[in-house]
Amino acid sequence: MARGAAKLDEIDLKILNELSNDANQSIPKLSKKIGVNTSVVYSRIKRLVRRGVIRRFTVEIDESQLGYTVSAYVGVNVDSKKRESVRSGLLGIPEVREVAEVTGRFDFIVFLRARGLEELHNVVSQGIGMLDGVEHTETFISMRQESKRPELKIQVPAQG
Repeated sequence: MARGAAKLDEIDLKILNELSNDANQSIPKLSKKIGVNTSVVYSRIKRLVRRGVIRRFTVEIDESQLGYTVSAYVGVNVDSKKRESVRSGLLGIPEVREVAEVTGRFDFIVFLRARGLEELHNVVSQGIGMLDGVEHTETFISMRQESKRPELKIQVPAQG
């Protein structure tokens, strides 16, 4: 396990796996699925929240149902003296969903959603490209996107 990582047992991992698939299920239903007493599941969830392992319970929205049909990644190069203000500016653009500071040929990779190619063009050229400190952008339109949830497993300590 990584240094500073929470110590989790098999019950914790079963709870996390089930909640990551469906956080809306009731504690009694979850308890039955993993074969653990309801009060134990309830107290474990509270402990995982208190320790920060579970940061929040949320809803997953299908943005295409709201008209956001274009997904894109934008590589952004910035003036190093303006890195923080560019990061803040990127996060202030409504269509931006994630900003990652990365190694390699870009300083940031930005994930965004747009309601079409025209809106994508405007976000990149008038939004991202006009931020003070942005020197270059390169846009990659996502043709198909899939994601998966992590499958959590217990790591057995090495014996030495």
